[in-house]
Amino acid sequence: MYKLIVFDIDGTLVDTKYSICKGLQNLVFKKLGKKYPLEDLEFAFGSGGPETLESLGLKEENLADWLEEVSSLSHTIHPFDGIKEMLADIHAKGIALGIASSKYREELDYTLGAHGILKYFQHIVCFDDVENPKPHPEPIYKAADMAGVSTKDILFIGDTEYDIDCAKNSGVDFALAGWSASDDLKASCKICPETPQALLQYI
Repeated sequence: MYKLIVFDIDGTLVDTKYSICKGLQNLVFKKLGKKYPLEDLEFAFGSGGPETLESLGLKEENLADWLEEVSSLSHTIHPFDGIKEMLADIHAKGIALGIASSKYREELDYTLGAHGILKYFQHIVCFDDVENPKPHPEPIYKAADMAGVSTKDILFIGDTEYDIDCAKNSGVDFALAGWSASDDLKASCKICPETPQALLQYI
């Protein structure tokens, strides 16, 4: 049995794809006068905020502006069906829950706090908690240290290649969030539950 279950956030716990990409599209247009198609901004999903902004010609201080744009689209953000029930079931088993995210703590608190699921997580590692974000193994190592467990006792759940590489680099077991991940990634992962509830059979 795993002693710590670590989750990514965007695309794994919460459906934020539209708000992140649309918010970024709005920001780039306001700051630089450029209008990117939403699909051209999907690379932002799973990557660190500062790197994303820099690649588009913006600055790290524009992160607050991006968060404001995303906040204006909060009505489009919601946990995937079955997430709340799945977290409650894992919590009831007495298994620790953690997060390894490329979000800043402010973003994380807003996104998860607004939907009542932040309360389930004891061990949270955000972008501003590490020197080397995903796919570097540091976020997983830090979560392991916080929980006082070995990496062999961890299952990490994510939906992007960044998450897969982070799991490989840190030596932890990985489960792909099949409820949102691409078909290409599904073909490359051994553990790929199609629903949050189906994840429980691996825990």
